[in-house]
Amino acid sequence: MHWKWFLSRSATPAGPNDLFYVSAAHQSSPERSKARLARRVAVGTVGCGSLWMCARRPEIFPGHMFVRPVRLLTTSLIVAVDYKWSSFQNRHSQFLTEDGEPQYVSTVHYRGAKRIYNMCKDNGGVYIKAAQFVAARKVLPWQYTQQLALLQDQAPAQPFSQVRRTLDDAFRREGGVDKVFSHIDANPVASASLAQVHLAILPDGKQAAIKVQRAGLRRNLRADLALIDVAAGATELLFPALKIRWLAKEFRDGIWEEVDFRKEGHSLEIAREMFKAEPQIRVPAVHWSHTTSRVLTMEAVSGIRVDDREGLEAAKLNPREVGDLVADAFAQMLFKFGHVHTDLHPGNLLVEVLPRELARCHRSHKTLAGALDTLRGGHHPLPRLIVLDHGSYARMSDSLRRDYNALWSALLLRGGPRDEMEACCRRMGSGDACRYPVVLFQGDSAAQWLALSSMAEVEREALESRVKQLKAEDRLNSEYLRLMAALPREWVGLTKAHSLVCSLHNDLWRDRTRAGRHRMHIFKRYAATVVPP
Repeated sequence: MHWKWFLSRSATPAGPNDLFYVSAAHQSSPERSKARLARRVAVGTVGCGSLWMCARRPEIFPGHMFVRPVRLLTTSLIVAVDYKWSSFQNRHSQFLTEDGEPQYVSTVHYRGAKRIYNMCKDNGGVYIKAAQFVAARKVLPWQYTQQLALLQDQAPAQPFSQVRRTLDDAFRREGGVDKVFSHIDANPVASASLAQVHLAILPDGKQAAIKVQRAGLRRNLRADLALIDVAAGATELLFPALKIRWLAKEFRDGIWEEVDFRKEGHSLEIAREMFKAEPQIRVPAVHWSHTTSRVLTMEAVSGIRVDDREGLEAAKLNPREVGDLVADAFAQMLFKFGHVHTDLHPGNLLVEVLPRELARCHRSHKTLAGALDTLRGGHHPLPRLIVLDHGSYARMSDSLRRDYNALWSALLLRGGPRDEMEACCRRMGSGDACRYPVVLFQGDSAAQWLALSSMAEVEREALESRVKQLKAEDRLNSEYLRLMAALPREWVGLTKAHSLVCSLHNDLWRDRTRAGRHRMHIFKRYAATVVPP
């Protein structure tokens, strides 16, 4: 059509058959204009008031409550389209990486991981916690695990004004925070995705550490979890082989436990009872009179981060002995008590020098590094491990612990007989996982090597061939997720903790092979623990 036609049409009065014709009854009148103006003023007033509330009281009406869902859904859509389009473009590609997977897949994984990392970082709060959760599980391609793990220590601190408002609300019945604490340091000593920690002084003069939940966290939690579940469901719909709904469900179930700090206090008391006879393992005490569902007040502790090698060496502590102590504490939780801290990352573990009065009557023979030093006549300071953040625990039933101990006993004490190990796995409801040591002993290369060594050569070759085929078809992660989804929920939590401990133990030893041998020696000591029927 020529442009003059539009000019001629615009000069002609609109008739009843025109698309944009407005009848006389609906044409503008002074009354209608006033009503329209009033509506616009009302909408503008509400909008401006909302913006003012966003700026002044973000914990009551968070300004990003609409931005977060849009950011999550658009990022998920972009990542999904990137995978579909890249798969279509490279459908005839035969190029494989050294690991045997299609070459373009690694690049797409990296782009997707980077986008999700940025989205979680921008959304903050529970999204950072979800990223940490997925990274610790190590069930997605390594690009995602590596990228999302960067969010472990990147939770920004909230302004103290918001923290104080939360404290005033929590202790309203007591007359406000000033009636409960003599002094609170405005600068946090630690900041995490769900809370941050401030030092304080109690009315009796004792020092305490206050863990304060982030303002507005619970208010938005239900909607955030629903959105994460929708994103996981949409992912399964677009990629049917990628079973990740169980991950979202497990995260949802666990997060409600973590946001109730009274439950964390009870878990902390159980851990104190478990290690009361262990001078080298310390768990802070809870001040119950100053604890609510959103505020946890504990004994103040300080120490060196467990992964700070320079700090450990400056205190004349042996990093390898510290690593063995971490493995020993985990093995006791796993095999002896069945009450396992599932978030043992370096930020939750501190190390201090064992006081002399305790060291005199307790030389470390539990850890192999300490035993060797004692035999050589060494009198170096002994480490004491401080375990923090008890919000996430896996509680093993007696039947699961009995079968789990039997599985490890078969592997470490009897050379890994296949029939016995498969019987243990079947009783735990995970018979298929026994064929894949990488699933059975996630993150523990020493245990995986022992399990592979126990296989017949034909079985081992068949497994290697199967893994290569899955990699070439880009289905290895899908198969891995399917097997993980079939595991008991308690076991999935254990695999996360096991993987974290193994990674930390290897880093402190700086020798994966020797660290693995020492870890198996420690596990062997506790795996034979008999669980009463």
